[in-house]
Amino acid sequence: MKTCIFSSVYDLDSTQMAIFCNSIRRNGYQGDVIITGYGLTGNWDRMFRNNDIEFRLGEPLSHFDRQRWGWYIPYISRYDYVFGCDCKDVVIQSDLDGLWIDGLHITEEAANVGDEQTNTHYVKIAHGYEVFGRIRNTRALNGGTVWGNQDAMLDYCHQMANSDYRGTDQGVMTGLVREGILNAIVHPNRERVWTLALEGYRGYGIPLLPLEHQFIGDKMATLGGHVPDVIHQYNRFPELIERFQDIYGLH
Repeated sequence: MKTCIFSSVYDLDSTQMAIFCNSIRRNGYQGDVIITGYGLTGNWDRMFRNNDIEFRLGEPLSHFDRQRWGWYIPYISRYDYVFGCDCKDVVIQSDLDGLWIDGLHITEEAANVGDEQTNTHYVKIAHGYEVFGRIRNTRALNGGTVWGNQDAMLDYCHQMANSDYRGTDQGVMTGLVREGILNAIVHPNRERVWTLALEGYRGYGIPLLPLEHQFIGDKMATLGGHVPDVIHQYNRFPELIERFQDIYGLH
């Protein structure tokens, strides 16, 4: 079975990618890693070599977060399973062996579409007010960590890169999945991926609740002791930036 982690970057320094890149091999992942993009600075080439990461140059895009998925299309056919994710706010905490199940897999955010202004905007821009009205009371879906088998991921990448929808990949994907147009297995937050941006969210202008978590060794875990395979959007929390920098950053 051949697997690959895909990520994409532009105008980033090696220090901004270090936590992601250094976490991958340290926590046991043995498959391929391909990062596409442009405008990298610092000692990124040495860091990539040290972590056995392939780099592929990507052409500048007019809408990076959605069209970046098109960068992966030429390479996906090499693999049985693919995990596509952001770079500067992701930590890989396992060998990912538990992720390789057929189908398209995505993770819920910690708040409903209509309860949070960013996802409200994303869905309205991509799908309009009618669709927003139908799905506003469902959980937003995270666009920065998506995985599945070859066919499912190829279809997803084409949907994102070549669609006529406006706006972000997250807004487009949330509407397509919640409307039943795009088939996906939706995972609860914290199961495989712990996406943190809306953790503790209680409403517009209300301070977030404290993030309840612990570290078991070098792994971030829930208070119940569950260690998710992937941590996403840790950069919303200064204490997590500092902790992960100590563990995985450039020293």
